[in-house]
Amino acid sequence: MLRLLLGFLLFHANRDPLEKKSFYAIKERLLRRYGKKVGADVQHLAGVRCNRCDRGRHWHWIYDWHGFGYESCWHCDGTGWYKPERWVLLLRIQVGGHIFHRPVSTAYYECWLPPTVRARVLDGYVKHPSSPFHLSRECCLWLYLFFDRERFRKEMRLGIGCEHYFTPFVAWQNYLFLLRQDWPHVHMLDWD
Repeated sequence: MLRLLLGFLLFHANRDPLEKKSFYAIKERLLRRYGKKVGADVQHLAGVRCNRCDRGRHWHWIYDWHGFGYESCWHCDGTGWYKPERWVLLLRIQVGGHIFHRPVSTAYYECWLPPTVRARVLDGYVKHPSSPFHLSRECCLWLYLFFDRERFRKEMRLGIGCEHYFTPFVAWQNYLFLLRQDWPHVHMLDWD
């Protein structure tokens, strides 16, 4: 039962985490403790050429020379690639009927797995199906409550409004937000 609940919370919070660094630390911890390895995938991320230079060099005014010249590109460090091509080995982990990916290693060349490992090749980033904003936010707040109390307090103080959704923490967050906005003392009947 606990695995089903954690799988549900992780699945919906993973679609749009509130604060990525603390969320992924919680996700990593839960996947290690409650997850069951069910396979592996290889994620191929195509490289992106630098659009600021020509093969790592760009033409601009160089103050030391008091003239124009070629210099190494600042955006790609002279490589000509803004983002190099990458291959990421992902573990497929199941928690409560939901599948999650955990990166294991990254290679900047085409990696070959041993024949005993069956892996699918995923082109591009893993796409998550859309979820209502309030559900993703609510699940993330529950995970913070259970596993990171300090982050939970910070998120509850933020008070981003989802006015018409009455899930427990989102409604409480709205209430705190409206209190800080001097509600219900909104001057709606100022006719003068």
